[in-house]
Amino acid sequence: MIAGSCGFPLLAQEKSSAVRPFRVAIPQKTIHRILRRVRETRFPERLDTNDWSYGANWDYMKELAAYWSSRYDWRKTEARINSTVCGAIRNVVTPRYAVPLVRHCPGGEKNNASRWPL
Repeated sequence: MIAGSCGFPLLAQEKSSAVRPFRVAIPQKTIHRILRRVRETRFPERLDTNDWSYGANWDYMKELAAYWSSRYDWRKTEARINSTVCGAIRNVVTPRYAVPLVRHCPGGEKNNASRWPL
């Protein structure tokens, strides 16, 4: 089952329960929007303390934002995920949900019939 952005299962968009290939393919427009939001982050005034007692460390967060917006290779990570983790998806109906859900089958459906990945 593939989790949505809030950890909820994704509802099936197709009626078929056939196994179909799955690949991560983040639209470039989405990546640009995320990068813009990271670059435009307004950081609070820096505190006198350099530890984590008031939350995330200011220096760490600034460096992390700089890394994500200028040095992180989205496409390289996408390719790595597609070559190692992805496999297939199919729609399933479970007693817990009244509508079909999308189930992710890492490495494909064969040998994964009884496993439910997180």
